[in-house]
Amino acid sequence: MGVSEREPEVETLLSELFSTIEDNNLVEAKAQLKALRKVAPDLPEFAGAQALIRRKEILGK
Repeated sequence: MGVSEREPEVETLLSELFSTIEDNNLVEAKAQLKALRKVAPDLPEFAGAQALIRRKEILGK
C-alpha cells in the first residue's frame, strides 16, 4: 500500500527498550532510548517511552 515498513533492527531495539522499561531498569532504558534516537530519530514511540520512564521515576515503580 505504499507504506514502508520499519527496519527489523529498529523493531528489535524498540521491543528491547520497552522490555527494559517494564523491568524498571530505567538507567539502561534511557541509554537505549538515546541510542535508538540516533538510528531512527523520528519514531512516534519515543514520546511514549519517555513518558513511561518519567512516570516510573516519579512513582518509583
